[in-house]
Amino acid sequence: MRVLSGLLCLPLLVMGQEKIKWQKDGSQMALIPAGSFEMDDTEPDGSQCNFADKNAPEKFGHASRGAGDGYKYTSYPANGYGLYDMAGN
Repeated sequence: MRVLSGLLCLPLLVMGQEKIKWQKDGSQMALIPAGSFEMDDTEPDGSQCNFADKNAPEKFGHASRGAGDGYKYTSYPANGYGLYDMAGN
C-alpha cells in the first residue's frame, strides 16, 4: 500500500482488471470546534443541503417544504474533498 499526499492508494481487483481506489487517510482532516452546529426547532432553509425538498415527489412525506434548490437529483457544489451529497449515500 502506498501513501500519496495523505491519500491511501488501494489496488482492487474488479472483474479481472486492476483498479485503484483512493481513500482519505484521516491525518489531514480538519477538526470542527464544539458549538459550530446549533440545533433548534427551526425549519432548515436548504441553503447547504437537503434530503428531500419541495421538488421531491409527494411519496416522500418527509420533504422539507421550505427548501427548494430547483433540482430533483443533484445540485449542491462538492465539499472540500470533491464529493457530492454524501449524507444520503
